[in-house]
Amino acid sequence: MKVALALLVTLVSVNVMEAAEDVIENPEKCFVDRHFRNLFDRGHNKLRLSKGLPEVVYDCEFEEHAREEEENNGYLDGKGYGKLVFERTYDRSVLRAVERAFNELKSDPNAVALIANPKATRFGCWGRLFRVKSTGEKKTRVTCAYDKK
Repeated sequence: MKVALALLVTLVSVNVMEAAEDVIENPEKCFVDRHFRNLFDRGHNKLRLSKGLPEVVYDCEFEEHAREEEENNGYLDGKGYGKLVFERTYDRSVLRAVERAFNELKSDPNAVALIANPKATRFGCWGRLFRVKSTGEKKTRVTCAYDKK
């Protein structure tokens, strides 16, 4: 009986921990799907924590800034915000492609400098899917905006 109860408590605890979502600011302004938001949040904060830095908060206001940058290249430059843009090819799962991208970004000194900027406290990202006409290749482009350069 004790073993069954301990197993039940463990399963419930694991389910509660996995169900928890990351904290976001200005959720009423969010357009990015929560699965992508959570992936962006984990990708950024995993790297920051590995560098001994505090977590940054995903802010949907910065998601809007990232969207505006995607639509009007150079928009963020005049705002004094940091910017990270990366593209990846995907086959079936865009989420997996973006997750792989965050793992690969660890070896990009420019990306690490932006993500691990100790002055940054908030960020938001926007993604776009497209197909390369000449090759038929499916790609995603992710743009992230940060509150400090």
